[in-house]
Amino acid sequence: MQQAVTAPMFEIMTFTAQADFAEDRIRLDAVDEQGGQCSIHLTRRLMDRFLPLLIQRIEQSVQLGIPKQISLAMAQQELRIEREQNPLEDVIAREETPLWLCRTIHLFDREAAVVWSLTDDAENTAAMALVGPGPRTVLDIFLLKYQQLEWSLEVFPDWVTQPDLAVTAPRTLN
Repeated sequence: MQQAVTAPMFEIMTFTAQADFAEDRIRLDAVDEQGGQCSIHLTRRLMDRFLPLLIQRIEQSVQLGIPKQISLAMAQQELRIEREQNPLEDVIAREETPLWLCRTIHLFDREAAVVWSLTDDAENTAAMALVGPGPRTVLDIFLLKYQQLEWSLEVFPDWVTQPDLAVTAPRTLN
């Protein structure tokens, strides 16, 4: 009996998401710690199924004592300010970078991280550990790509799509 040879998992260190208008997909140009690269296409259909799971994970992490919508909106706004003040360098895929279509996305917990795993259900698998604000960062990136591709934003909750929610929410004064 011959055993199947599996390719090693690509450990994503960082990525840049691109709106691929010709394919009507999101393309992740990813890099690992050794400088290796891969590009991954994500379809809207798969993303529409994945994002509610990611949102559910994010919403489970809300602190008690603050209304959920306000807490989430404030955290998202803080994240956007931080990303604007400290932008990361874009990953620019080389011409020879392999490109593959993601068919399945998994989320699972590992220590203090949510691990995001993408696979083509054949020979390619990539994963990234999302720590701290990582899940909210990924969600915000996908919001921007949905907007660029003019895809419906109905999968995103108000606390992501309405950045002024935290500012306009009623406050209790003591």
